[in-house]
Formats: sequence, structure tokens, C-alpha cells
Amino acid sequence: MPSLVAQNATNKISGLVVDQKGEPLIGASVLIKGTNIGTITDVNGAFALPSSSSSSVLMVSFIGFTSKEIPASGQNLRIVLT
Repeated sequence: MPSLVAQNATNKISGLVVDQKGEPLIGASVLIKGTNIGTITDVNGAFALPSSSSSSVLMVSFIGFTSKEIPASGQNLRIVLT
């Protein structure tokens, strides 16, 4: 018999990380500030993270580019690194 597990309601933060030409940045680091929750972007520059707060801030970095801190609004984000 399957069991049910209660889970906290979470928001999903997702988006793309691209360079100034609009090319995807594969393997860019995306972290929720103040937590150990993070991921890297896929071959399309896409990422998705769970978030329990609507006021999360994302820290986005990639070698050779300036890091950014972006407020995560829960919408699909497009983050441009330069």
C-alpha cells in the first residue's frame, strides 16, 4: 500500500542564464542566498530550484563573467551575465 508524505508548499524558481549575446551559459552556478540550495544550468542555460520564500535572492555566477544577485520573483527569469 503506498504511503502519503506531507510536504511543505514550495514555490519554484526557474529561468535561463545567458551571455550578452543571448547564448546559454552551460554550467553556471545558481544558488539561493543564505542557503545551501543550488544547482547548475543545463545545456540550454536553464535552471529550476525549489524555494519556500517569495523573497529569495539568487546568486548567479560563471567563470569569466561578473556575478549577479537577482531577486527571485517566482516568475520565469532571464538572467544576463556580462
